[in-house]
Amino acid sequence: MFKFIKRHNNIKELDTLVQKIEMNVANNYKDAAQLNLKEFEELLNSFDEAGDLSEKQKVYYGEKLTDFKGVCE
Repeated sequence: MFKFIKRHNNIKELDTLVQKIEMNVANNYKDAAQLNLKEFEELLNSFDEAGDLSEKQKVYYGEKLTDFKGVCE
């Protein structure tokens, strides 16, 4: 039961960062988008290493990371 709550909170954190990156890219705030991208990548890697993401979530957020890297860099 607690693992479900932890996963939900992790996904919420990742989704919040995705929204921040999308907003910064849309508003042409490249520096802020790059900072959020770095934070997103570190958080995603830490959740992945801890086993806190399902395989489906790893694929979804991995694709998001790849897409953002192409836009932000």
